Order: sequence, then C-alpha cells, then structure tokens
Amino acid sequence: PTDSRQIIEPEFYKDFHCIAGDCSFTCCKEWKIRVDGETKKRWQKLPEPVVDAITEQDGQEIIGLLPNMRCPFLEENQLCRLVRTYGEACLSETCHVFPRETHTFKHRIERTLVSCCPEIVDRLYTVQ
Repeated sequence: PTDSRQIIEPEFYKDFHCIAGDCSFTCCKEWKIRVDGETKKRWQKLPEPVVDAITEQDGQEIIGLLPNMRCPFLEENQLCRLVRTYGEACLSETCHVFPRETHTFKHRIERTLVSCCPEIVDRLYTVQ
C-alpha cells in the first residue's frame, strides 16, 4: 500500500546539505547525541574502537562529550572524523537527520528544517 498523505516541505528541503567546516556554528558541541541500535552495530564493525565513545545517560546510549563539551569525533577544522574516515553512512540517526524534522499527521506529512542551523537561516533569507 502506498502512503497517499500529502507531503508539505520547503522547496529547498531535498537540496539541503551540511556545510560542515564552512559553518559559523557547530551542532557537534554541547548536545546529547543519541546512538541508536543500528549505529552501534555499524560502529562495532569498524577497525577503530568508536563504540568506546558511547556512554549512557538517562537510560539512553549517547556519544560521551569531551570536557570542552565537543563531540570526540569533531576535528579542529569543524569536520567529523567519522564522515571523513568512513563516509556519511557511519553517522548516527541523530547526526544524519539534523536539522530535519518530520511531523506526521493523519492526512499529511510535514517536513521542515529547524532554524538553529545557520545554513537554514541563510536559505530562509534568500527564499523568494
């Protein structure tokens, strides 16, 4: 069965991509990044002990932040070591999806991009 619900999204939704090292902000700092089960399985197969970065907080497995509150995979150039080394498929669901949000209703699906991402704010100012 096909989902017949109307999909509502900004015109640039599908074109969005993280500008990473060119961003004025990093979403890889001071943020509780959840590690879902599928991600943990992928990480356990990697040649380096990536799973050692996982800690538990409030009953969830998350990436344990460094004392400076940065993600341990965030490099000085503001790029993710996991993406650089293993590709985007290595990212956790949280990192892969942000800044996208999906809200599902009975007759429609609304997809949005949250404005805490500077690239989204820039795009909103240029939308005609």
